[in-house]
Amino acid sequence: METQISLVSWFSEHLLLDIEEFRMYWSFEYNKEKYISWGSPRIDPWKTYSTNIKERYDIKVYSGDVIKPNESVIWAMQGSTDLGMGDTIWLCNFLRDIYRIKARRRCNFKIVSGDWVHKFYSHFLPKSFEMVKEYITEDEFMSIEHKLPSMYYWHDIKTGDNSDRSWLDNRSIIERLYAWSGMEYDGLSDWGEFTDEELLYPSDSFWTNLGLKKKDRYIYFQWHSSGHSKNLPPKTNIKILKHLVKNYGYKVYVIGRLRSLDILNEIDGVINLSGKTEGNAEALFTLAFNSEFIVCPDSAGVHLGEAYKIPSVCIMGTLPPSYICSKYKIPSFMYGNGACPYRPCGIVHQLPKQTKCPPGTGDYCKVFDDIDLNLLDRCIEKSFDNRLRYRSSPNEDFYKALNPPISLYYHGLKNKNIVIKEEKKEENFCLLLTATIDPKGCIITSRKDPKVREQDYIDALKKWLSFTSLPIVFCENSMYDLSRIKNETKEYSDRIEFIQFDGNKSADKMGKGIGELKIILNAIISSDFIKKSKNIVKVTGRSFVNNFDRIISSFEEDTFVQYSVDNNINNYKTIQTIIFIFKKPFVKYLMNRRSYLDDSKLQFFEKMFLKCINDAEKDGHKCVSIDYADYEGYSGGDNTPYKIFINQLSEDSHERS
Repeated sequence: METQISLVSWFSEHLLLDIEEFRMYWSFEYNKEKYISWGSPRIDPWKTYSTNIKERYDIKVYSGDVIKPNESVIWAMQGSTDLGMGDTIWLCNFLRDIYRIKARRRCNFKIVSGDWVHKFYSHFLPKSFEMVKEYITEDEFMSIEHKLPSMYYWHDIKTGDNSDRSWLDNRSIIERLYAWSGMEYDGLSDWGEFTDEELLYPSDSFWTNLGLKKKDRYIYFQWHSSGHSKNLPPKTNIKILKHLVKNYGYKVYVIGRLRSLDILNEIDGVINLSGKTEGNAEALFTLAFNSEFIVCPDSAGVHLGEAYKIPSVCIMGTLPPSYICSKYKIPSFMYGNGACPYRPCGIVHQLPKQTKCPPGTGDYCKVFDDIDLNLLDRCIEKSFDNRLRYRSSPNEDFYKALNPPISLYYHGLKNKNIVIKEEKKEENFCLLLTATIDPKGCIITSRKDPKVREQDYIDALKKWLSFTSLPIVFCENSMYDLSRIKNETKEYSDRIEFIQFDGNKSADKMGKGIGELKIILNAIISSDFIKKSKNIVKVTGRSFVNNFDRIISSFEEDTFVQYSVDNNINNYKTIQTIIFIFKKPFVKYLMNRRSYLDDSKLQFFEKMFLKCINDAEKDGHKCVSIDYADYEGYSGGDNTPYKIFINQLSEDSHERS
């Protein structure tokens, strides 16, 4: 076994704790009485006057046993403000889950710590928890049945080095806590459900004491973290602040411990709260909860964002997000790891300037020397999207309950035997994947190799089969051998309908647009799946759409066509046809405009499609744009990865041509 112990990985391998390999508790004597603590005593008078301090390898740490009614559970942590906000949120979440999952809320729960921890944790823990003095006698401690792990601890037995290097194996601290205790960690709870309401909805005096207006709408911006390796340089922070004020229309509240950020007072729209919340950690919860969204380094803000489901962006340096924010569902991350050839850092809170960082590093990681504001905007958009999709499911028509797919009725009045009658039900959606494996000299096409394209189709098709349950029509127009694709997907044969025809003969002169239209028309004519479906989801067959569930759930019953708009770097709006959803009568409009198609004259499918949209709208049909389509795959035209298209446009956004 390596000398640097990773408790969870070792415990999961051996199931039992080897008490000679790690320490969790210490014992010491004070005034001739024996005490137990987590860590050696570090608070006076115990720190100064204690004797016989030693590590205790004989104390069994709780490992997942059932906690019976009236049994006692103890959790000990020396009371200090040194513990990070993320650690605090993780620990409170862990303690609540032990109480409700392992004990069914029927145990005696003791929190052994100092006044600060007692006061702060009481905002988030059940009122039945007993807050016990800083250190507990050994006799009382040993009489308690279940002794919880207090926090992580790494100890190199040979060197005595106790530095936290947990992130080197990319395993989250909170995951370790849960694994030690026989529970699966599945993300943070919604903290709004159990936080004291006085903290979330404070009196007017809270705002006036900080010089704030209660009705302000603001962005919560955290200036710095607890460690040098995680902090952004002042010039980068100021660049972000000016961008947020200019582009989002909210005030920006700057939170931090530093008291000398006077330069912030010169930026219109920025409220400088640095140093004003010192010693009042509760204020951070209040300010975060009432904000519009959060921007922060790797620190408290991102954990508050996840706990209260607030859109948030965390700007990470070299630590992987999966370590610090395991299974977080709301925040998005700007991660600078790829830009640093010197990663990983050493100890989490320090820059290893003497051994690894390049000359001139100074007090801040070089990864943060500048920031891509366009990427920041995309991350903000992504977090709002995460919040929208949190615990969401596709909308369902309320009145479907009146027409269930299986109905029961009585067969005869005498015996009243119940007979099951299956009614035919039209599928709401069918997925149509359009395919041209061998482009055969198609003009304006760079991704030409049939083998490469075949693999693209296989990769995408497997994802569609794995991540959706829709019936799939795979329609191919070059007559390329489909045996490999069919073999790779044979376990899903009941969900895939393969259609093939020779329909790409004009590609070398007119391009791929006319071929795409022929595929759609041929599939509608030939497919049994499509005949049974109300709506067709057409997707370019070599691509996958990561947020497909959201797109489907946003499609309303009265929508005729739903399509995607690309708002590109020059703010020129163009139709995208990688994915669109349509009702079958829309084919009439495609047919009417088919003579327009000719790529050699720059008369592309996308332009024709827009004309069809205009025609349908003139006839009174509802056509709407997809607000966010996250594509994955390669463009056949220029052989580059698809971009993420974000539509932030108004209802009248798409160009008319």
